[in-house]
Amino acid sequence: GGDAEVAKKLASFYPSVNDVELSVGVQVERAMQGGWALGNTLGQAILFDAFNSIRQDRFYTTDYTPEIYTDWGYEHTKN
Repeated sequence: GGDAEVAKKLASFYPSVNDVELSVGVQVERAMQGGWALGNTLGQAILFDAFNSIRQDRFYTTDYTPEIYTDWGYEHTKN
C-alpha cells in the first residue's frame, strides 16, 4: 500500500513504476517500521551490504587465524 497521490504524480512523469529512477523512488517510498526513517529499498540495501561486508571480509573468514592477528588482537576479536 503506497500513497495514491504520490503514485498519481509519478505517473504524470513516468510511463511505468519500473521507469522511476532509484534516487526518486527511495525519496517517495514509505518509511520502514522501526524508526529508521528509511524506505524499504534503501533500508534493505544497507542491511544486505552490512551483512555481506562481514561475511566476505577476509579478516572474518579465511584470514581469521592467530598467524594473521597479534595475540592481543586475536583474543580481543573472540570476545
